[in-house]
Amino acid sequence: MREYDVLKCIFESNEGAQPKDMSKKLETHVSNIYTYLKKLGHEGLVQRMQNGSYMANQDNVKLSQILDLKAMAPGKFHRFITPSFGGILAKLCEKLRVERSVFAAGEINQIEHLAIPSRIVLKLSKRPIIYCLKINESLVASLLAYHDITPNFNLIEFNKVIESINLKRMPSASPTSESEPEVIKICDQAYADNLDIYLLMKMKDFAPDERLNELLKNVDRANKEYHLFLNAVEPNIRKAISEQWEKRYIYNTNSIEGNTMSEKEVVEYLKNGKPQGHVSKRELHETTNIRHAFEFLKLKRNEGISEELIREIHFMIHKDIGDAPGEYKKFYNYVKPSSPTTPPQHVKERMRLLLQWYNENRGKLHPFVLASVFHMQFEMIHPFADGNGRVGRLLMNYILEERDFLPLTILEKTKQNYYRSLENKSIQQFLDYVLTSFIEEYRR
Repeated sequence: MREYDVLKCIFESNEGAQPKDMSKKLETHVSNIYTYLKKLGHEGLVQRMQNGSYMANQDNVKLSQILDLKAMAPGKFHRFITPSFGGILAKLCEKLRVERSVFAAGEINQIEHLAIPSRIVLKLSKRPIIYCLKINESLVASLLAYHDITPNFNLIEFNKVIESINLKRMPSASPTSESEPEVIKICDQAYADNLDIYLLMKMKDFAPDERLNELLKNVDRANKEYHLFLNAVEPNIRKAISEQWEKRYIYNTNSIEGNTMSEKEVVEYLKNGKPQGHVSKRELHETTNIRHAFEFLKLKRNEGISEELIREIHFMIHKDIGDAPGEYKKFYNYVKPSSPTTPPQHVKERMRLLLQWYNENRGKLHPFVLASVFHMQFEMIHPFADGNGRVGRLLMNYILEERDFLPLTILEKTKQNYYRSLENKSIQQFLDYVLTSFIEEYRR
C-alpha cells in the first residue's frame, strides 16, 4: 500500500518531509500524496508541522514498534507493516504447516520474494509447496507484536518440525571423498589453461573505472568517519560495538554456508553457551570456531599472510567439524561445473603464486582492490576440501584491517549477489558489490 511508502519517506527525513518532495521521490502526483497522508493521519502515524512538512507522530504507541522493525529491516519495514502483509502472517499463524493453496497469487508473490529472503518464512517442501512461519526469528516476533497476532503453535513445536525435516546444507564444493573422472577432467583442463589463476593474470591490465574510483573515495570517507566516531565514544561502548559486530558477522558467514541457527540463537549461544534443542553439534562448533579465529587473528595482526597463517585459520574454523583441519585438499573438487578449481597436486604451487602476488602488491593497490582480488582468487583455487568460504572471508578482512580499514560483513540476505560476482570472475562486479556493502554497513 502506497501510504506506507510515504511513511518510509517521512522516516528517512530527519527534519520532516514535504509533500512535493515525496511526490517527486515516489513519482506520483502530489494529490495522491495528500490522500496517503490523510490515511496515515487517521492511523495516528504522522502529524503535520507548522511549516507544512510531515513527521512521525511520537505519541503513537505503535511508533516504537515501527522503529524496531525499521532497525531490523531498514529497506523493507514499510512493506511489513501493511495490513495485507499482516493478513499473510495471520494465515501462517493458523498452523505450523501451511499449504500454498491457502494463499492468493499476490500473497504467494510476497511470500516468495519478500518473506522467504527476509527469513520470515521457511519453505518446508517443494512438492507440494508447504510454508512455515519462522517464529524463532526476532523479526517475526516483532512483526507479530505489531500486527497483534498470536500463533496457534509455540517454539517447541516449531523446533520439532525443523528436527523432522532434512535441511540441505550448501556445500562449499562437490563431494571430495573420491575424485570423479569428469571432475578430474575439467579441473586438469582449467589448470592447463591457467583458468584457476585467471584473476592474477587479468590484474596486469586492470584499472578501476570512474564509478569504482568514486566508490573507493566514498569507502575511504566512510572508513574515516566511522573511525572518528569510534574514537569519540567511551572504551566500553567501543568494545560493545565490536562485540555486536562480531556476533553479526559470525551469524552471516555461517548462514551463507548453510548453518540454520538464527541470529538471535547465535547471540544467545555466544552469550551464555546454552544452545537451542534443534541445533546440531556441527553448527555449534562452526559458531565457536569463528569466534576463536577472531581472537587468533587479533594476535597475528600485521604479520602479513602466509601459507602457515592460512592453514592455521582453516584448522581453527574446521576443528571438530571435518577431517584434516588445516590440511590442503587431497581430492579434486569444484563449486559447480562452470567453476572448476585447482587440482589437489597443484594447490601449493598456486597458493604460492597468490601469496607472491599479494606481497608484491601490498603497498601498491587500494586495500579493497587487494583484499577483493585475493579473496576471489583464493576461492577459485579452493585449496581445502571444505571451509574455503569462511577462511576466504576472514582473509579478506585481515587484509583490510592490516591497512586500518574496518572489516566487512557479507550478509546472508545478499549472498546471491556475492556468489554471482564470484562465479562471473568479474573484478569490477565483485568490487562494486563489496564497496557498496561496506558503505551501507558503516553509514547505516
